[in-house]
Amino acid sequence: MKTNTIFSFFIALFIISCNSAQEQSMVKIEPLTITDAPGVHSYSLGKTSDGKWLILGGRIEGLHKMRPFEAFRQNENNKNVFLIDPENNKTWSTDLSVLSPSIFE
Repeated sequence: MKTNTIFSFFIALFIISCNSAQEQSMVKIEPLTITDAPGVHSYSLGKTSDGKWLILGGRIEGLHKMRPFEAFRQNENNKNVFLIDPENNKTWSTDLSVLSPSIFE
């Protein structure tokens, strides 16, 4: 009987904390438009110490097909690396195919 009381207490405490957290929380989404930003998805993202974004890999031709033999075609791969400065609305890119094949692949 004592275990049920303790369990009920923790459930009540959890519900109270969830309700109070919901009342205190607010999510606000604002669009950010960056000129010349790449249309890439499923990429790897890194962030520099000064707030720039590094985008590597991913796809440039929309969603991949659901059939395995054509899901990730060579011509749909992103072959560039992008550096984006969201604070100053600037984008730089360079082609990675200049690297040696072993690194590029």
